[in-house]
Amino acid sequence: LPLQTFAGMAHWIPERSAIQGDMHFRTHFTLGNGDRYFYKGKNSHNSEWYNMGSQDLVPTYRWLRYKSNTTTVSTDIDVNYTHLDAYTGGSCIELTGAATTAGTDIILFKTNLKAGEGAYAKLAVKTLKNVKASNLYLIVRKGSNTWLEFPYGDLAGNTWEEKKIALNGINNGDVIERIGLRVKGSNNDYQLYVGKLELNDETYSAPAAVKDLVAEVKNETKSTMNLKLHWNVDAIAKTRANWG
Repeated sequence: LPLQTFAGMAHWIPERSAIQGDMHFRTHFTLGNGDRYFYKGKNSHNSEWYNMGSQDLVPTYRWLRYKSNTTTVSTDIDVNYTHLDAYTGGSCIELTGAATTAGTDIILFKTNLKAGEGAYAKLAVKTLKNVKASNLYLIVRKGSNTWLEFPYGDLAGNTWEEKKIALNGINNGDVIERIGLRVKGSNNDYQLYVGKLELNDETYSAPAAVKDLVAEVKNETKSTMNLKLHWNVDAIAKTRANWG
């Protein structure tokens, strides 16, 4: 076929996500390396490091930017990884450009996440500008192209700040199909770091009770003690054969 009519291989490949199951979902946008290692915005290791085992789930789309609530490509906001700062790990994503009234949607992750009761999100951001308005919104899509918008709100200063945001409108059993960010407002010199994005709910699994705890003292000094601990737990109602 002539190239001008060729739809590309992706046209015939179903789009599925490995991010599925019951919520939760979390990323710090860490690439598994850095010039420093940060923990909750604080520099905890001031030298280069590399550990692919600590890499987060990277965005599904890099980078998919639309004018808000459309499929028209937008160039108002640029998105890039940066190693200059991080919330946890060695990198984060940086949003720069122009925040406009129409807004820019940055679609990050394709998902298939089932929400439980009390769904919420956590976002950690940092600005290098002396501004109060973050102009940032979390957006999630559920069902057939239904986008919901949740504002981050105002900034307290120019240090890392993590906020918990109630996901009102996400009900028990809803399936979240996309996760993204929206920049909307009035700021022609926009710059914001995003170092954490988490979706979670108030569903908890109670661990099995510990029983028959034994503590053996292996070594003891005036100020320290080494212990060996071992214990049993109640067996779950499945045999080894059920687990394979």
